[in-house]
Amino acid sequence: MNSTQQNSVILLLICFLLSINSYASSDRTRFLGDNLSIQANAITLLKLPVSLLSGSQLSNQEGMHIQFKNKGSINIHTLTNDSLNIEEFELSHLPLYLMGVKDVEKNTPSAQFIKQKVSENKQTYKPLKIASFRTPNGDGYLMIGAKQSVIYLTDRSNKSLITKIHIDTMSESDINNLLIKSLI
Repeated sequence: MNSTQQNSVILLLICFLLSINSYASSDRTRFLGDNLSIQANAITLLKLPVSLLSGSQLSNQEGMHIQFKNKGSINIHTLTNDSLNIEEFELSHLPLYLMGVKDVEKNTPSAQFIKQKVSENKQTYKPLKIASFRTPNGDGYLMIGAKQSVIYLTDRSNKSLITKIHIDTMSESDINNLLIKSLI
């Protein structure tokens, strides 16, 4: 199958997915040209250019995984108190701890667990830059490392979950121009 045929098959697959998946829709709001809207969970809506998805692989094992052609990959996970196996507390504060922006106080519920996750984040991502941004419904927190990066998303009205987007081998420019732009 040549390149043109592969692109046609990919576009047909996307159209098919759009027709059967109530969580996906196509629009032209964030990027020039057609976009694919992917509702990853109750608080996370990604709007990616269809052209970016050409040659990409999407799977839904252990969260949503997108392997972009020549642009790295992302893994989207929904985090809840139950999935983290921690005591109840407002999850919208968790990214502040995980990014090292806010210190974990001794009286914070699950303080030891959070301190362990902060340490893991530093080892995994080896942060070079940390930033925050606003989304239509909440806040985003970005930690950029040399090879791996992470985005945490919160929602002002839904405090029962947060989204973690683990990013592999994607340039800072692509993170900003593709992912952040698709979230804001």
